[in-house]
Amino acid sequence: MAFIQGTGIISQSLMGLVSGAVYQVTFSAAQRNNIYGQQAGQTWQLQLDGTAIGTYAPAESAQSYVDYTATFTASSSGSHTLAFVGTNTHGGDNTIFLDNVRLAPLPSLVQPRLAWQVADGQFQILWPPDHTGWSLLVQTNPLNSDWAPIGCRAGSALTNQFVSPISRGNGSVFFRLTYPYNG
Repeated sequence: MAFIQGTGIISQSLMGLVSGAVYQVTFSAAQRNNIYGQQAGQTWQLQLDGTAIGTYAPAESAQSYVDYTATFTASSSGSHTLAFVGTNTHGGDNTIFLDNVRLAPLPSLVQPRLAWQVADGQFQILWPPDHTGWSLLVQTNPLNSDWAPIGCRAGSALTNQFVSPISRGNGSVFFRLTYPYNG
C-alpha cells in the first residue's frame, strides 16, 4: 500500500520485459476522504520511462478501492522504470491511496496460424505479426522432454526463422508456440 499526495512520485525498476511484448499494469486506487473542505480529488499518471501510459482523475467521492489498468508495449529489453506521478491538476490538498499493483503480459487472443513450407529438403516456420513476443520451440526426440528455442517475433520482424533439413525416414518434429519469449 502506498499513497501519492500532491505531486509526489512512487517508482519501481522493472527487469526482464520482452522487447515488443504487450503488458498490462493493474492497480487498485481510492481517494482520501478530504475533511479540509471542498477538493476535486487527486489526479495522477502512470508512466513508463517518463512517458504517460495512463492518466487518472476519479472524483473525490471515489473513496472505495477500484481497479484501474494501463497497457504498454515494451520498447526494449533491459531495465525500465514504472512510476505513479501525482499531477494534482485540481490543486489543493489531495491524496490517492494505491494498492495491489500487478504486471502481466498480454498475449494475443487471436488463434495463432503457423505457416510452413518445404523446399529442397528444408522447412521454414513463420507465425503472424500479431504474436509479438511469442517464441517457437522445437523438439526432435519425443523421448527427450527438452524443447529448444528456435525463434522469436519482435514487432513485425522475426529474430530467427527456423530452417532445418528434413531427414529421410520416420522421424517426427514437434513445435510449441509460447508466450512470452524468455530467450
